Amino acid sequence: MMKKMYREAGEHVLDYKKHENDNLIKVRSKILLLTNFYMKKTVICLIVLLISCGEKNKSHENLPTHVRNTENVTNYSLSKNANKIQLIKDQTYGDTEDIFFSRMSEFIVDDEGRIFIVEGAVGRKTIHVFNSDGKYLKNLGQEGYGPGEFKDICCMNINSEKLYVYDQIQRRMSLFSLNALDFLEVYIIDKINLQESVTYGTFTGMYYFVTPEKILMEFSPPVHQHQNSDSLKNAYFYSDEKFNLSSSRTFELKQIPHHWGDFEGRRIRETFPFFEKSLIAVSGNGRIFTAMSNHIFVKELDQYGNYIKSFYYPHDKIKVTREDAYKSSNVMSRNIAESLDLPDYWPVLNSMQFDDQDQLWISTFTDKEDQLKWWVLNKDGELLGTFYFQGDRYGWPLRNGQNMKVIKNGYFYTMERNDETELREIVRYRIDI
Repeated sequence: MMKKMYREAGEHVLDYKKHENDNLIKVRSKILLLTNFYMKKTVICLIVLLISCGEKNKSHENLPTHVRNTENVTNYSLSKNANKIQLIKDQTYGDTEDIFFSRMSEFIVDDEGRIFIVEGAVGRKTIHVFNSDGKYLKNLGQEGYGPGEFKDICCMNINSEKLYVYDQIQRRMSLFSLNALDFLEVYIIDKINLQESVTYGTFTGMYYFVTPEKILMEFSPPVHQHQNSDSLKNAYFYSDEKFNLSSSRTFELKQIPHHWGDFEGRRIRETFPFFEKSLIAVSGNGRIFTAMSNHIFVKELDQYGNYIKSFYYPHDKIKVTREDAYKSSNVMSRNIAESLDLPDYWPVLNSMQFDDQDQLWISTFTDKEDQLKWWVLNKDGELLGTFYFQGDRYGWPLRNGQNMKVIKNGYFYTMERNDETELREIVRYRIDI
């Protein structure tokens, strides 16, 4: 009896131990499974992290050196989903029953949509004014040496209900009232009020209103007739509203190279659009953006020329050929084009300017000679939309096209040649995003 009891008790103990061992095995198996699961998850996360880091490093390594070495740069990728912008032809401005243009040369648009167009022909210099709907209003000024008269008209600007018009020959700025459409006053721009800039050269005619009373002026150094240059820089100074300098040199930007040659016994100079140049744009609220044309790498500066931040977009480049040099020259400069040392690639940027909503519009070269690609960017450089539009790859590069394109009041204004009449006209397009 006792043996039977002991045997049964032993069996219970063995069963309990077996059950305990089974539970322990199950627990250990669960722990092992969980450990394997989390180890695999960790390994996967590490792999993803390494791949993403590798892609980031790879992307970083593919950046141009000067971009990679610059702080506070936002690197954007090219989005295939960018908005497509359409320009819908809306209105034209030009010859009427009252006037006929001999040489339309420049234009500007005010807040009311009125168009101010320069007649640049010798003996006929004036500014014709059209209403927004195309109706001719009147002309401002005429050729001459008196107040409100011109020997040359360029570089128009609008500020505080005034139209500014620069005369490069007479070195003076004429102001007209936008309210009354008549002459107000004239400011002489010479060595007396520009003394600090004398060592940096002459006023180019390019100026930007950073505030209504603060003007950023561009000065170009002297050019030597027997020296090709790829290192000349334009200097920028501030003046007050009467064009008296109020600051020392603020910053400098590199000029496009110029090249010298001979034509019929005299020295001539030519610039070619496939060399890199500096671009500058100032927004309506005084933000200053600069770029070198070889990349979409745009820097924002403060009013003293100090770097704030920048953004970068990758972009393909187009090879430069000798044919490009020939097409960029004329009869006088053909010998320069034949002997010119060509760069490997065309620049990327052609022009850069702000609209009245402080959005940045840039145009880039394409593989077509008569077409440019336009990019519209917000204040942080984010892409809002793109479109293709006619443009001359071989156009004169010393001006970036800003005075031939105006983006204002929801319209895109440009100077074109009418296919039927072969005459120039200003065309207004409605912007449709």
